[in-house]
Amino acid sequence: MDKFKDMTVEAALQTQATFKTDELVSILGRSSRSFHRWQSNQYSNPMPKPVFAAKSSQNLFDAGQLLAWYKSLPLRRK
Repeated sequence: MDKFKDMTVEAALQTQATFKTDELVSILGRSSRSFHRWQSNQYSNPMPKPVFAAKSSQNLFDAGQLLAWYKSLPLRRK
């Protein structure tokens, strides 16, 4: 069961201190490849990089950084 199913993105990002990649896939409805693209230097407001990088879907992202980034959307090219 998807614990973030009926939540807004902002509400979901406030439910815990960190998120794994697979949880962000569920919250944002995009693939991990999209996240990698959004972290690119081509944007003036790139997606935050993981605070702990690991293999597969175990990267950990800081919820506060993600929320601030989400509020800055849409992505803006440099």
